[in-house]
Amino acid sequence: MKAIILAAGKSTRLYPLTSSLPKSLLIIGDKTIIDHQIESLIEADIHELVIVVGYYKEKIIDHLAEKKYPIVITYIENDRYENSHPITSLHFAKAYIEGPLIFFHCDVLFTADVIKAILANPNESVMPYRENVWDEEAGKIIVDSDGRVRELGKHIDENRATGEYLQVAKFGADFCRRLITVLDDRVRDGRDGYTIEALNDVVQDDSIRAIGLPFNGFAMEIDMIDDYEAAQKAWNEKIL
Repeated sequence: MKAIILAAGKSTRLYPLTSSLPKSLLIIGDKTIIDHQIESLIEADIHELVIVVGYYKEKIIDHLAEKKYPIVITYIENDRYENSHPITSLHFAKAYIEGPLIFFHCDVLFTADVIKAILANPNESVMPYRENVWDEEAGKIIVDSDGRVRELGKHIDENRATGEYLQVAKFGADFCRRLITVLDDRVRDGRDGYTIEALNDVVQDDSIRAIGLPFNGFAMEIDMIDDYEAAQKAWNEKIL
């Protein structure tokens, strides 16, 4: 099984921290975000990784070359990162989107527990979420009584949301095939945006079955300075 990480964007909401550094190389605790992510993948026995790079790509490549992790890394360059969004970045990795795979962005800090939880789940496509949590800026999820994901997005009202989508997922073969079609259509039509919008298009298809997985372990997204400071504090308190 492989994992795909999107790490191409400029992350301007984290300036000045990212004014000369890609977000994936921000330090949390004693190592970079991408180090935490890769070590979690290895602990969960995943040894193939595709990283979509763009902004300061050389710094990411050089950092990981120095680390010499026991994982096969393929780099895909989004040379349009200045004027594109995550959907375009994921489309650049289209040739590698085949299930099963693990997918997440470079700004999600987590431990190996979340990867192990979704791999242990027998369903082909699994999306972990934190129950009964709602934040205006976060991606939300709606899960029906059978555990099936019915809707994803920042647009979901508090009274409809099942919880917060944790931005890490496992996609099976059917999900991946539908995702490629969605990405092709959106890029062709100029409907770039956040990947959660494309994932929502996929789960809206009744032929695709993705299961929501309640998860209470450590996982958080780092979008802004406040998030970074909160992540530092949470990691030090709960992990170190």
